Order: sequence, then C-alpha cells, then structure tokens
Amino acid sequence: VVRQDPLECLISFICSSNNNINRITQMLDKLRKNFGSKIKLQINMKEMTEELNLEECSFYAFPTLDQLYKIQEEELRNLGFGYRAKFITSTVTKLHDLGGTEFLHNLRESKGFSDLEHIHKCRASLIQFHGVGRKVADCVALFSLDCTGCIPVDTHVWQIACRYYDPSLLESKSLTPKIYERVNTLFIDRFGSYAGWAHSVLFAAELPLFRDSLPKSVIAEMDKAKLWEAQLKKNKKKQKAATKVKRKKEKIEGIPKVETIEEDAQSNKKSNATKERKGNTNRTTTTKLKIENEGKNELGSIESETENNKKSKATKKRIGNRKRKRTRPSKIAKGETEKSMKQENAVFAEEKMSTPRTIRRKTRASKRTEIISHHWLS
Repeated sequence: VVRQDPLECLISFICSSNNNINRITQMLDKLRKNFGSKIKLQINMKEMTEELNLEECSFYAFPTLDQLYKIQEEELRNLGFGYRAKFITSTVTKLHDLGGTEFLHNLRESKGFSDLEHIHKCRASLIQFHGVGRKVADCVALFSLDCTGCIPVDTHVWQIACRYYDPSLLESKSLTPKIYERVNTLFIDRFGSYAGWAHSVLFAAELPLFRDSLPKSVIAEMDKAKLWEAQLKKNKKKQKAATKVKRKKEKIEGIPKVETIEEDAQSNKKSNATKERKGNTNRTTTTKLKIENEGKNELGSIESETENNKKSKATKKRIGNRKRKRTRPSKIAKGETEKSMKQENAVFAEEKMSTPRTIRRKTRASKRTEIISHHWLS
C-alpha cells in the first residue's frame, strides 16, 4: 500500500483532484486500455466456464513514461479527463526533462536524511509539477516514496481528527494551512514515524466499502463519535443564529456592542489623525493653487487691459477719419458706393466683435449717418 510505483502513483493522484473513487478508477482503466501494453495471461480454456467472458480476463499494464510522453492533450480530453489532461501532459514532459522515472526513484532512496527532512525534500520536488499541490504531494510521498510519517489532510481526515483527537478543530470554517499543520502534528505525536500508515487505516475505515469488514464494537464507537460530532455542529448553528438575532436587535435599538466600543474608539482616533493629515496637505495645496491663480489672474488682467486700450485707440482713429470725410462731400459713382457699403459692413462686423458696447453704439450711429449721406449724394 505504501510502496507503489512512483510514476503510477503520481498520475493517479493528479487524476484524484476534485474527483471521487469510482471516476478515478474509470480514468485509470482508460489509461491502461488505450495506452498501456496488454498483459498475456496463461489461462486453461477447459477450466473456464461458459459464464466467464474473455474480455473480462484481459488486463493492461499502466503506461510507461515513453508511452505517456506520446499522448496528446486532446486524446485525454476525449476520454473524459477534462482539465486534468493538461496536468498529466505537462507533468510527463517535465518529468521527462528531469531524467525520467529515475528522478522519482532517487527521491525514494534519499533517506539518509531524517524523516522530516526527507518529507520536506520530497514535497518540494513534487510541487514543481503542474497540478500537484501540498495534499497531492503528500499522498505521492506517503504511498510511493517511503515517507511513512507524511499525513495528507483533506476534509475526511480533518473530520477524523476533530472527532477522535481535538474537537477544537471544528471552530475553523475551512481547511486552512494552519489546520493542516495542526492535524499533522496530532497524528505524528500519537503514532510517530508510522503516522501515515495509521492515517490510511483510519481513512479506509470511514469508507462504506470497508464498513462491513470492521468489528461491531469499532462500528458502534464510530457511530457514537459521529452522533456527538453532529450534535456539536447543531449547537454551533444555534449559537450563530442566536448571535445574529442579538445583532439585529442591537442595530434596531441602536445599542452598541460592549466588545466593539474600544475598537471603535481606536478606529475613530486613526480616522481623525488621517483626516488631520489630509487637511494639512489639502491646505498647503490650496494655498499654492491660490497663489498661482492670483499671479495668473493678475497677468491676464494686465494683458486684457492692454488689448482693450489698443482696440479703443484703433476705433477712435477710424471714427476721426470718418468725421473728416463727412466735411468733404463729393459726388460718388454707383459702383463705388456699393464697394464702400461692403467695406463698411465688413468693418462694422469686425468692430461689433472686438469693441466694447459703448464704442459700438457710437460707431453704429456714425455709420448710419454716413451711409445715408452717400445714398443722398448718389
């Protein structure tokens, strides 16, 4: 059980991610039948009964690394491996580049270190493969690399540890890395260097396939422990519901929690300090912006005043010239009057956009008189 072939164990546990036992066995059977070599069996045909089928007697070996290296990802997806197809092909190529199955066998033989060092070395070298996390690495290390003190922890093993060794583990909502380490230490403190073997026995005892083979006394103890665990979970749910009701009442009535008064005070102090810092920074920035804007406004006002003075001088010159022209009346041809009318209209439009309102009014009156005099003369 704990000295399987490393390559077969690695691929098998990659297939086990988010999967059940029946589907894992189907996947591995498909790998053997489609890509593995057939095992020849010497069967005496006389001893075979009519009920026995020849197809049931055919067996296939697990594919070698060279056979797996030729498999493409699409072929595995068509066989129903799903996203695990990419994990298998990438791990096979990585293992091929690292030296093949000798890399895994060297990990098994590197037991000159202590048990913990050997476990850490095997785990670190296995996690580099695609689709291998800590739990899968621990499984491969336990069942194929002689790491008998390694404990792979999943939800079932977590429940076993809660039920028999440490009920306080039920306080956590999920299997965090800290809970993983706590379960490891519980098994190692209790079973020593063979904690992995004890883990596999306890895990198998929880499966319904092996329930009938267990003694009745063990089954009765397991049932009592499960009932006790269920009662603890019910009590926790009741406590959570009661706390939710209390919180709702406190929100409606406006009563603050006694536990959160100090936390609120600390948070208020922090928020006030941050507000003061932000206020100081905002003040400095606003003063800088005010100074810059005042300087820009002063420059803009000076420039606008100079432009207005220039425009007013130009308009005064034009008005003086027009007055001089009025003192010298003369006969003008019809074509010249039309040209002068167009020029006057253009000048009028320009002055309307550029001059202020008071100057505009004066120029309009002078233009009207000048236009009437031209028409009268013509």
